[in-house]
Amino acid sequence: MRVFLGTGLKMNDKILVVIPSFLPNLWCFELLNWLQRSNVHHVALFDNSGSFPESKIQNLSKVELIRSGCNLNWLASNNLGAMMALEGNYDYVCFMNDDVLLSGNFFKGILRTFEAANKPGVVVPRYNGSFCKAASHRKATPKNWKPQDEDIEVNYTDGTCMTVPVEVIEEVGFFDPSFRFPNWGADVDFCYRVRQKGYKCYVSCRSMLWHNHKRGGTSASVYYGNVIKWLKTGNDQARADLTNKYGKNFKSVLSLDDNAYNMK
Repeated sequence: MRVFLGTGLKMNDKILVVIPSFLPNLWCFELLNWLQRSNVHHVALFDNSGSFPESKIQNLSKVELIRSGCNLNWLASNNLGAMMALEGNYDYVCFMNDDVLLSGNFFKGILRTFEAANKPGVVVPRYNGSFCKAASHRKATPKNWKPQDEDIEVNYTDGTCMTVPVEVIEEVGFFDPSFRFPNWGADVDFCYRVRQKGYKCYVSCRSMLWHNHKRGGTSASVYYGNVIKWLKTGNDQARADLTNKYGKNFKSVLSLDDNAYNMK
């Protein structure tokens, strides 16, 4: 018999949340406090700029601030987090952006999908983005969103918030470090490798995430000057790295939409 706690986690489930962060922001502070109140076991916050104020986490016992002395970026931060999950005998690792707002009982919905779906290897929530069309729910607000008892199988997702069983990482491996900064495409490559091992990727309609896209643009402006240059660089980098790994027909190989990684 499965016994659930108030947030929906089983008593023996250990979830490590891994959050790469570059510029401290209000959404991140609120997210960390939310996670502190949840039943996740631990949060690894990678401070990639060395500027995250320790005072914001001094009363957050679940949050560990990790400073490497350099910018590990999204990919290396998550791979180190995955290593922590392996070494710490966690059941799941959740790779999460630092500028997101989560629905109530967020992890209850995610874990319900792992219980109900067929061979889940990656589970993501619905969100207000557009890259993964099946997950996109742009009209939802924190006030009007309602969970649905439904799972949608998809070929790929983006890396805004991906929950993966540690046993899947043991079999599939980490994010491929050949994907250069800003690491676009490493998420769809990981999903493809998960499916190649016989697992499936799902969107859980029981959970919702709101992504503050302006924060991504603010961080990007530090490197590129504006959001347009950031988008162009990310799309160009993803196309080049995916072509290098899978050939010029990578969209067909990975079952991507035709407009994936195209500038609009």
